[in-house]
Amino acid sequence: MRPLRQLEGEAGSSLVEAIVAALILAAGVTAMAQLFSIAIASNVRARDRTVAMILAQQKIEELRTSNLSASSSESVEHLNGSGAIVGRDSAPPAQAVYTRRWSVEPVTSGAEAAIVRVRVTARGSGRTEVNLTAVKAAASE
Repeated sequence: MRPLRQLEGEAGSSLVEAIVAALILAAGVTAMAQLFSIAIASNVRARDRTVAMILAQQKIEELRTSNLSASSSESVEHLNGSGAIVGRDSAPPAQAVYTRRWSVEPVTSGAEAAIVRVRVTARGSGRTEVNLTAVKAAASE
């Protein structure tokens, strides 16, 4: 009978090789977790920017079709995450997610057109801001 011994060319994995493989696997899993975290944060910022853009476009269209007279004063609305108005004071209430400010200013004195400016900012660490400007023609009588 032959004694139990390792034949030449036959080698198993050592403990060091197993530890190195585990470290490489752990590094890969950690990198993937960081990528998921970055992707989630990027999606949240994109959603905030998209909602802010929609809210700004809605207000631009509302102001362009209304019969408001041109003035240089600024108005403000605070909106929740679904776009419902939750306040109109200068300080935003606790449930406000977006702040929408706008102004309607005459192009020149006596002009029959006005410039409509809308700025929407989202609360949070990213501080998303959208600015839109449009020209409003005078209403025909």
